[in-house]
Amino acid sequence: MSTATEIEARIAEVSNSMKVHRDLSKQLHRKELQLRRQLNAANDPIAQLPLEVSSEIFIQCLHPWPDPRADEAPYILLNVCHEWCKIVLSTPTLWSTIRVVFPKANSCKEALCTRLTRARNRPLHIFIEITGPPDPNVLSLVWRESARLKCLSVFLGKTDYSFSREVFEGMKPPSLKSLTTFIFRGGKTTNSCYWSYLVRLLRRCPNLIHLTLDNVMPVNVWVNDAANNLVFPHLRRIVFAPDWEQLPGKADFLKGVSAPQLETLHLPMSRRNFTRVDFQSFLDRSMPPLQELVLDCSNVTGHALTEDALSLMPALAHLKLIAPVPPVMEHFFKILARPYSLLLPSLVHLRIRGVVPPFSDRSWKLVLDGLTARRTQIKHASITIVAGKVKMPPRKIFGSLMDLSADGLYFFLAAGQPEEKDTV
Repeated sequence: MSTATEIEARIAEVSNSMKVHRDLSKQLHRKELQLRRQLNAANDPIAQLPLEVSSEIFIQCLHPWPDPRADEAPYILLNVCHEWCKIVLSTPTLWSTIRVVFPKANSCKEALCTRLTRARNRPLHIFIEITGPPDPNVLSLVWRESARLKCLSVFLGKTDYSFSREVFEGMKPPSLKSLTTFIFRGGKTTNSCYWSYLVRLLRRCPNLIHLTLDNVMPVNVWVNDAANNLVFPHLRRIVFAPDWEQLPGKADFLKGVSAPQLETLHLPMSRRNFTRVDFQSFLDRSMPPLQELVLDCSNVTGHALTEDALSLMPALAHLKLIAPVPPVMEHFFKILARPYSLLLPSLVHLRIRGVVPPFSDRSWKLVLDGLTARRTQIKHASITIVAGKVKMPPRKIFGSLMDLSADGLYFFLAAGQPEEKDTV
């Protein structure tokens, strides 16, 4: 019979042997993981690609404004395998597009810090959506990176003014020199109170290239002072996006703006607020090399485009008129029909959407005359009439319009529903 001392010695021996086997098992397990990773890398076509190629593939998986969720890129890519995780963490661009939704983002400060860190020195694309009270500490993280902001989009959802005011009051970076794209979409409660904040922000964006404004009603106080006017030396595109509430005067912003490099303009006009005179003044002030113009004429009863305005757009190649009344249509096609006219010499694409009644046979004859005079210049012309309210052209005129294709002008005529909304 063994003594207690002998038993204790055997226990110690067995324990040491178990420890050796455990250490060996851990080593073998690590070796197995390493071999499996090598096998995955050998079988994974993504891992065989150069980093710049695999990174670009992953970037294409991103949603334009990704949610910070585990089931969306880039987070979901982290959980596939070790090789993919290395690629994701080695690609700062995957982390440089950030969506911040309040009030949900109030509890995601740490996740936001992680994204900003992983983005390293890449230009930032930030989308801010306000549906509740924002956390000033989270906002401060965003504005702290203002020097890297390339694209900023702000959407005010169904929230009251006090919540959204906190966002604007936090927008106090010394400069936004790297910002090239700014998109602002107001909510249903948006009013002129936001405009002063917007103007302060825009003054800090000297290199802005793309600007979109929707559902915001400017106030006229600041534009009456020439010293307060905004000059955007690099701005190429201005879009006043369509809104369902048809806020009056939303294009009044242009009354205080100069954009000498503007190429694209989507603009709503009206009888009382931003009129054809205001448009003429904007062109005179800016003298832009405008190439694309979209005019919402639904609130215009007279001539939307004067001859003086057209004379300032010699480079205009694409023109779209939305919901023009017959006087607008007739005046425009009379200008096109004039022999030896020097107006719109570069126009190649003409689209007219939502022609409203009364549109007579005489009106259709003016359309034919204008397109016939420019049949070798304009390559594509389309007209959509309001179905059931505007009659089709007489058969003879319709046949003549179709015959224009012999000279290289593609003409398209269709009927739409009265309730259809078009995009500006």
